[in-house]
Amino acid sequence: MTTTGPNTPAARRQRRSTEEVRARLLEAARELFLSLGYEATYTKDIAAKAGVAEKVLYSNFTSKAGIFDAAFTEPFAQLTDRYIAEWQANDAATTTEERIGGFVTSLFELAHRNRAVLRSVLGRQTTDGRDGGPGIIHHVARAIDSLKRIDQAPVPGVDQDAARIAVAGMVFGVVLLDDMLTPPGQRRPGRKRLETEMTNLVLHGVLHRAP
Repeated sequence: MTTTGPNTPAARRQRRSTEEVRARLLEAARELFLSLGYEATYTKDIAAKAGVAEKVLYSNFTSKAGIFDAAFTEPFAQLTDRYIAEWQANDAATTTEERIGGFVTSLFELAHRNRAVLRSVLGRQTTDGRDGGPGIIHHVARAIDSLKRIDQAPVPGVDQDAARIAVAGMVFGVVLLDDMLTPPGQRRPGRKRLETEMTNLVLHGVLHRAP
């Protein structure tokens, strides 16, 4: 006769590790937040989709805002820090043109990787006038501001704070509004073309000003 119960070998083998449970919760949260939006997503639904009890979600993330931040805001911060570290490591060997090109490319990648959640968050903010999600809108602004750490070599006559904001706005706008910028049926420029043209726009604006 075979016995089963919470302490049998079979049951112990089926128990998931803390890391696996957390990963399943984050995956479920990302899918639901993106498909339903922040307000319409409930912790009980996240837990059910992940196959765990709701109390397990709270023991890992404390609140809905907590799991949202873990699913979206934290990865955004990590990606930003990685780009800054890479810039600082390679800065001495780059020209001004290469620095600007790398800045545009890094911002494009940052926006592209987070496009779905950023559009979802901005959509909610536009609809009801409230913050789009717990912390992420303000974190994006802080992340853009933190990129000032890569500005090691000032360009004469350039307001670098204002220029950084303007460039970030251009790049993020191209990524987030991608399907609104080209008429239906017309082929959109590829990513490389867009990055090159945005870099050229910045270079001509920054490096070829009248004295």
